Amino acid sequence: MKVLYLIDTLQTGGTEKSLLSIARRFKEVTPYFWVIFKGNHRLLTEFLEAGIIVKTWDFSTSSSSSKIARKLNKSIAELKPNIVHASLFRSEMISRKLQGDFLLVNSLVNNSYHWRRYRKLPITSFFSLLIVHMRDYLTSSNVDYWFSNSPYLSEVHQRTLGIPSYKIVNIPRGRSRQEFIPPRTKHQDKTIFITVGRLIPRKGHSELLRAFGHILEKSPTSNLWVVGEGPDLVKLKALAEKLKISHNVTFWGDSNKVPNLLSEADFFVFPSHYEGLPGALIEAMFSKLPIIASAIPENESCVPLNSGLWFEVFNWKDMARKMEKAIEIESWEAITNEAYSHAMEVFDAQNVSTQYENAYNELFEIPYQKK
Repeated sequence: MKVLYLIDTLQTGGTEKSLLSIARRFKEVTPYFWVIFKGNHRLLTEFLEAGIIVKTWDFSTSSSSSKIARKLNKSIAELKPNIVHASLFRSEMISRKLQGDFLLVNSLVNNSYHWRRYRKLPITSFFSLLIVHMRDYLTSSNVDYWFSNSPYLSEVHQRTLGIPSYKIVNIPRGRSRQEFIPPRTKHQDKTIFITVGRLIPRKGHSELLRAFGHILEKSPTSNLWVVGEGPDLVKLKALAEKLKISHNVTFWGDSNKVPNLLSEADFFVFPSHYEGLPGALIEAMFSKLPIIASAIPENESCVPLNSGLWFEVFNWKDMARKMEKAIEIESWEAITNEAYSHAMEVFDAQNVSTQYENAYNELFEIPYQKK
């Protein structure tokens, strides 16, 4: 079976890393990846080294989805995929305008239309998102099936996009446990908090910096490691300077040493405002790191509630209290072992890859849904 994946770029985002981890383990499916837009495709080498066929189209992000779809149609006719599976908004919009004899699958990977996102937007951005929401809603009927990262996202999108439940298959993201290093002996002279994610407003880094500033008042040798790149880097560095904590904060950028950094840290903090299924939390569980996270349904559906500390989203003072509490807890080994077992059972990449293959085969056998 041929499955053609459409994706915006191959940057080091959660969706991209998860698809790489899944596709490289396929036994029956032959994956083809078409990368639609120009960009910094940091994961391209890893895809190619895994033996995955990748074509980069290098369209400008200003190109219309109709124009791109027309150019893709000719190559699709030659490839003759059984299934086209698009991920992320722009590629999904393009996929809904494609023509051919294939099943069309889109992905539910983010809680994009939740009030937590709308509430923080200025009025112009509010209406821009509303227009995007309407485009998504009005074209969603063109999709044959949806792969959802979690039952929670499935329920949300049944409401926000009007997707019938029978069209949704719930399969989580996968991560390879072999990539993550068992915890090393920690630094005795300091406590290291780490967070991993793109430097964008919804990831909550500004609240984390404020919470960490409070931690330094009581624990002046503590350090905060911020791993990831994004448009907020300059703003966050300026905030760290303003809070007079910059000497204790390290911005690692888009590091390829995330497993090593996780193994050296003491606590993982995840202050995101909204998510899909957070791959960073899965990585923290595989690294046996104590987790301190925002109490949003997306995070709570990923990590067992008794396997972490939870703070009110947007509330940096509550985050600081939970970070202080984390330092005092002595039973973290048992807690992180339980979280690791959960991650092994639910998120192991080989198991998830098998679920993908089984789902493709089952969906393709439903004759009345074929195009």
